[in-house]
Amino acid sequence: MEKKHKIVNLIERLKEEYGDKYVVDNFEQLILATKNDYLSYKFLKNIKGANFKEHEKIILDNKNPAYNYYLLEDFEDADIEKHAQVIIDSKNPRYNYYCAKDIEGVDVGAHEQAVIESRNAKYCYFFAKDVEGANKARLGQIIIKSGDPKYNYLFARSIKYTNVKEHGKAVANSKNAKYNYLFAASVLGADIDSHEKVVMESLDPEYCYKFARGIPESDINKFKKVITESKDPEFCYRFAKDVPGIDRKDLEKAVVESENLPYNYLYAKDIDDADLKCHYQVFLENGNVADLNQFETYIGLPMDYGLSPKRVKTLIKEINEAIPKKVK
Repeated sequence: MEKKHKIVNLIERLKEEYGDKYVVDNFEQLILATKNDYLSYKFLKNIKGANFKEHEKIILDNKNPAYNYYLLEDFEDADIEKHAQVIIDSKNPRYNYYCAKDIEGVDVGAHEQAVIESRNAKYCYFFAKDVEGANKARLGQIIIKSGDPKYNYLFARSIKYTNVKEHGKAVANSKNAKYNYLFAASVLGADIDSHEKVVMESLDPEYCYKFARGIPESDINKFKKVITESKDPEFCYRFAKDVPGIDRKDLEKAVVESENLPYNYLYAKDIDDADLKCHYQVFLENGNVADLNQFETYIGLPMDYGLSPKRVKTLIKEINEAIPKKVK
């Protein structure tokens, strides 16, 4: 534990045992002498009767935007103009956003300018979304120029009167499969074709599947080809199960060839026209008796599938193990 945290804990223990006045009379000057903004803030917050102006001066002199904001948030007597100016001068996007959002009477335009000059896409987005009177167009331009796919997507989705076309271009140029899918799926006026192209070229089976499943205008057969060639058993199964109007044979073949037991089991269980014989063969080749039993119990043995010599051998072994041995 840092020394300053130990001091705060000690002060709180002394307060509990001797009261606020005892702490002020015996320890306040020691705290002030440290000129530490954290200690002054904690002393003001925890000890009644503390010298507000002296601790406030230390916090102002340290110019830490966090403790200047905390003082404004927690104490009505705090000098709004002085603390807000420290925060503005810091150019810290987080605390300029907090100050404009939470503190009445501050110069919103000055805090906004500090956030804009920081070029921080995250806080430009939050400022536009949460601060009354924010210049959304200016903040949006910073986000577009940043090229950040997440905040271009969030800005276009959440902020009215936004430039959807330019935010969409920024997301497409990022080549990020996740946010291209989300932009196409949830932003009114999105250029579906440009986002589809990015997702398809990413070869990411998860977002290819989501795009085909969730966006009616998508080219499902092209996405099916990407998924099949990925040979990912999870998304081959999901695509076959959730995307209607496709030929599933290639997807099923990829699942079988993966030899992945969970997704072979799910494919056989959930897909109406599944080739049970092929999926059962995967379990048989694996040779795990418990897995075979689960397949046969919950899915059944394929109608035209006779028991192989290998399966007969495992069944005989199961039967022998189940018969109690004679007591000699």
